[in-house]
Amino acid sequence: AGERRGVRAAYRQLRGLAVNANQIAYALNRGVLTGAGAELTKAEVKALRQDVAKLRMALSVYAEGRFQFQSGEDDQP
Repeated sequence: AGERRGVRAAYRQLRGLAVNANQIAYALNRGVLTGAGAELTKAEVKALRQDVAKLRMALSVYAEGRFQFQSGEDDQP
């Protein structure tokens, strides 16, 4: 139960990161993200979004593997 809670929390964190990356991209597209020393480029935001997607995929693979292990499905040849 504790592990499942941790996986769900990790998914929520990644969803939050994705939302933040989308908000940054939106602000960059509108040209509003200029103050406070913001020097992000579109390529950097794109890389951030790709990193979040890779992390989400890795978490999905981990969660699927844990489910298969816990349910005994990984014993199949």
